[in-house]
Amino acid sequence: MKILFLGTGSAFCIKNYHSNALILHNDKKLLVDAGSDIRFSLSEQNLSYKDIDGVYISHFHNDHTGGLEYLAFKSFFDAKKKKIKLYIHESFVDILWENSLKASMGMIFDKQHNISDFFEIVPIKKNFIWENICFQLIETLHVTKSNFETPVYGLLINASQKVYITGDTRFLPDFLDKTYELADIIIHDTETGKEKSIIHSHFIDLKKLKPTIKEKMYLWHYQDNVTLSFVSWQKSALNNGFKGFLKKGDTIDL
Repeated sequence: MKILFLGTGSAFCIKNYHSNALILHNDKKLLVDAGSDIRFSLSEQNLSYKDIDGVYISHFHNDHTGGLEYLAFKSFFDAKKKKIKLYIHESFVDILWENSLKASMGMIFDKQHNISDFFEIVPIKKNFIWENICFQLIETLHVTKSNFETPVYGLLINASQKVYITGDTRFLPDFLDKTYELADIIIHDTETGKEKSIIHSHFIDLKKLKPTIKEKMYLWHYQDNVTLSFVSWQKSALNNGFKGFLKKGDTIDL
């Protein structure tokens, strides 16, 4: 199993693309989130919608769902392409369709459509199996203080090594400590702006984590300011005990 990082940037990043990852295993490809620039980040890796077998959505923000329309329409009008499987928490399905996708995808040639016309929906409660690998949903907090209002579901991937992809998350060391400990590798949301937005984990706060946690942690979902001086940011990350900042196109081979 390999994880290819199609992008490593934050929501409004221009140079690094959105933080979307592609899991490759048994000649299959599972996309973890699909931001609005996914067609470009895939193309940069000589890939397209044709190569995607499934997509997992962690939450509703555009840098995680904005590329679903591209995947849906291109597959819909390609007679040779099977429906892409959409792995999504069961509580998200109707919200995603009614509040995000329906406005542009609900009517084609005077015929009404629904989300299942474009994707093979795989509703999830706590975990799902893809290519004999178990993916466990890890709920965390992002925009609001109530996970009931706007939950984010990161992933704990139980492969040859346990990989935890946090998804967008506040700095919650006590809340996430058990998952940190379980994981062999952590891919962590990392804000690098001059001011903290609170809704993401800032690099300044992540430096406070235990050395045993930081030594297995890669950093992504950062602002463009890292791109401008990647060498200095990477040096700072390594000096503070992290595995380092990921760059778009990086691959972790498990």
